[in-house]
Amino acid sequence: MIVILTTFGNEEDAKKVARTLVEEGLVACAWVTQKVRSFYVWKGKLEEDEEVVVVLKAPKKTFEKAVKRLRELHPYEVPEIIAFEANYVLPEYLKWAEEVCG
Repeated sequence: MIVILTTFGNEEDAKKVARTLVEEGLVACAWVTQKVRSFYVWKGKLEEDEEVVVVLKAPKKTFEKAVKRLRELHPYEVPEIIAFEANYVLPEYLKWAEEVCG
């Protein structure tokens, strides 16, 4: 199982993309969190924004397609997309995730 983290500028975009990735069978589950405060440098200027964090869970077999589709749907010019492999996944959960992701 691969966990993918990304951020959006608003909850509406976050929910739309999360729902699409689940509906398309690319991720098994998506969490859309409450707003967080982000600080970063963009084009030489310090920025401070409210963002919504989205956590996506994808089986290895759909991970590459999930990231490609996330990139297509994401409204940011350079979205934050960070992924890591889970050290442990409950076998029944992994089985379910693989089934719902075809």
